[in-house]
Amino acid sequence: MVDVHPDLSAPPASIGVIGTGLIGGSIVRRLRALGRDVIAYDHDAAVRGRLADAGARVAADAADVARRCELVVLAVPPGSVATLWSELLAADVDDVTVIDVASSKGPIAAALRPVGEVPSSSGDAVFVATHPMAGRVEAGFDAALDNLFVDAAWIIVPHAEIDVPRLGQIVAFIRQMGARPCFLSVADHERFTAVASHLPHLLAFSYRKMLHALDADGMAAFAGGSLGDVLRVADADPPLWREILAANDGEIARARDALIGEMTAFPLDGTAPGDRLVADDSSPTPAAVELPSKGPIGARGAAELADTGRTGQFLVDIVVADDAVTCTFAP
Repeated sequence: MVDVHPDLSAPPASIGVIGTGLIGGSIVRRLRALGRDVIAYDHDAAVRGRLADAGARVAADAADVARRCELVVLAVPPGSVATLWSELLAADVDDVTVIDVASSKGPIAAALRPVGEVPSSSGDAVFVATHPMAGRVEAGFDAALDNLFVDAAWIIVPHAEIDVPRLGQIVAFIRQMGARPCFLSVADHERFTAVASHLPHLLAFSYRKMLHALDADGMAAFAGGSLGDVLRVADADPPLWREILAANDGEIARARDALIGEMTAFPLDGTAPGDRLVADDSSPTPAAVELPSKGPIGARGAAELADTGRTGQFLVDIVVADDAVTCTFAP
């Protein structure tokens, strides 16, 4: 649980979701389960009908969502985030915080920086990249769950132009989803997700293809739990995962090559010690980051927030004083 100064603890009064597949749909279902209104839009008319059945207020289009909400979630594939953000700016949306939930951030950051990634005025629309570390093999609104994010890490990628009120707004929303807020830089996010999410999917896709090539598909029915564990995510949505893997190909390639190196070097003749590798159980020293209470947090504040994620620490407290804001982190 994150303890936040009262001025920052209330969730946004109005929340919108653009794109209501598994992640966006789960946000909608969570809000409705909490008795909260939610304004949503999906390009699929059939899905818009199911949104209405689920109790969401269905918007006319994406810009309509942004005009009616304090916080808007872009729950669209990585390649669509920057384009949609630009479309919202062109539609003159104002005074709204916009976050995404895509699992790759490098291409989004690269696309946004040249055109002025974030307006500095607190009265304008401001974009912040985020990523909930939660999902399912099943895709689409019908697979959405109201508890998908409970106890999951939800990464925030801070930047210099965000101010503390907007940061508190995002943190309060993440808490409302039942998740645990944490921070990483763009580079660390890409490196982490390559190892923690993208490479396991690549392994599962490749393993299934290998089984087919070895004419072992049918015999897979005889296998125990280990094969099922490896292949669990191989049924994930192919078009989405082609886009995700392409968006983070550099870091995934490095992780893949490191894994191949470890597998190649692993002795298969019984000479290896065979000891189980034990994770380091030592806990990092809790961190505290001071931010200005007024105006943007600046490059230094963004970097210090992002550094907390490198040691696996979550945001646990925000205390606001007259001239500074102290954010406390712990494992």
